[in-house]
Amino acid sequence: MSEKDSKPRVIQSVQRALDIIECFDEINRELTLSEISHKLGLNKSTVHGIIKTLSVNEYIDQNISNGKYLLSPKLLGKYQLVFDSMSIRLKEIGSYYLKELSLKYKASSRLFSFKNNRLIFLEMIKPTNSYYTISSVTGYPIPLNATASGKMVLSNMTLEELDQYLKYQSFEKYTEKTLVDKNDVFADAKMNRENGYCIEDEEIEIGIYSVACPIYDGVSMVGVLSITGSVEQLKHQTKDMIKDMMEYSKKITKELTGN
Repeated sequence: MSEKDSKPRVIQSVQRALDIIECFDEINRELTLSEISHKLGLNKSTVHGIIKTLSVNEYIDQNISNGKYLLSPKLLGKYQLVFDSMSIRLKEIGSYYLKELSLKYKASSRLFSFKNNRLIFLEMIKPTNSYYTISSVTGYPIPLNATASGKMVLSNMTLEELDQYLKYQSFEKYTEKTLVDKNDVFADAKMNRENGYCIEDEEIEIGIYSVACPIYDGVSMVGVLSITGSVEQLKHQTKDMIKDMMEYSKKITKELTGN
């Protein structure tokens, strides 16, 4: 088979419809027919016909006030399906590594998915080789200033996003170690972003220690891996935990993306 024959067949009309959808981004949220035609180098009649087809199927809307086209909310539903599939896959892959962490450090490990600056709890594994375990309560909001997993959310923001977020936030002081001053929270998030991990050291409850690491889909953060136990049990193992968690995070990313 020649190289030419081995190339996948592309349906031109489908490709052009996808190209039209790709014209829209954060800067170009609304576009005129002429603008789309110019971007793609196609005549208006061709573009208009494809846009009409996309409109009938509710993938593109038209702003009646200015006549410009924009992507339809229907695409958000498809995005939700993709995110849900990613979360299911993340849980399937991550469970093995949660068990590894829990057994090695005799502590509870947790896995979250991440979307729209929110953590969504997926799973918690308690060690089977320890008589006593410390585990966090699920179902409650995660303080972003006082927990390792919560700090991961702040560290994922750009410095501009973080600065804007902190302008309208106030933080509860859970222990003497809890960071509540906005300058301190900002500096901590910046440091955590540079480090690539977050540490919680008796900041939400006395005697509790936790480490969290991000999980990526190759581009952006899609989840968080954490381990929690007592200060006496875990603090002296911080370097080892960080090393293991970063390694597991890379393996999860590789399995998620297939790269």
